[in-house]
Amino acid sequence: QAAAKAKRELLRIEKIAVRDRELNQRSKQSLLDSLLSQLHSELTVRLEEELLDEENIYKKVLGINENLPDVLDILSVKAASIGRIEPVIATMPWLVKDLIKMVNMPKYRRVDRKGKSIAVESLRMALSFIGIENLKMVVPAMAMRRWLPQITDPYPSIKSRLWDQSIGTAISCRKMAELVGQHQGMAFTLGMFHNLGTIVLVRLYFRLFELVLRDALKEAQDNQKKQEYDALRELKPNADFLRELIIQRASTISAKMIKRMDMRRVYISHAMGEYAEQAPIAEMSPMAKILSQASAYTKYRNLKEF
Repeated sequence: QAAAKAKRELLRIEKIAVRDRELNQRSKQSLLDSLLSQLHSELTVRLEEELLDEENIYKKVLGINENLPDVLDILSVKAASIGRIEPVIATMPWLVKDLIKMVNMPKYRRVDRKGKSIAVESLRMALSFIGIENLKMVVPAMAMRRWLPQITDPYPSIKSRLWDQSIGTAISCRKMAELVGQHQGMAFTLGMFHNLGTIVLVRLYFRLFELVLRDALKEAQDNQKKQEYDALRELKPNADFLRELIIQRASTISAKMIKRMDMRRVYISHAMGEYAEQAPIAEMSPMAKILSQASAYTKYRNLKEF
């Protein structure tokens, strides 16, 4: 009987310990949720300030080269030639390097009559190898790769997901444009660039999260708030918050960035604006309708793979 009583007491103590752990866990989670909410409130204020400066977004956050729109304009006209486009591309060392690197890759490398690989060392030769028609796709794709966010821990797959969505939409846009008689090069560029706003928000979110968290940690340390300091150290960027930001803001920012590019012959700004405004698809222009359908189709295809 004494043994049974001791066993019941042990069970009671264990239940109390389990209850206390659960209460502590709930209390800690409540603190974490509260701190994350405060952090995001401050982050939102700073984000709004950043987004007001469209020039900074265009030149620094994205880093769009001032001559890139000229390249795309030249490529879009029937009279486009290697001679016309070479001097403009030559002003962008990163693009020159990427083009030469591409044509020297094993799968693209050409061989001479003896079967020996032909090394391409000049921009002129690289452009000739690629050809004008292929450049209409290669240049926007290389630009997009350059703009993709690099550091997105703890979500390293963001970069690859963004690329898959962009290239998939661009290829779908090009095919649909062919079917309905629209400009294939412009449609490809529109599909490739429609995610510019997402790139902006991803870059800003991760940078601002780090800055705001650092300030909060310093404040907690200065005020000797150990519990708050320890909790802050556990906070990580929040996928749900970022996803909501992208849903609400990304397309509008994309439209602003494409408009800022001020391309004179690549007529995609109006279509991106219609897409951002979520106009009824029946009322959209042909190019905006292509983007809407291509983007939805690509999202479906990408989701199906997961």
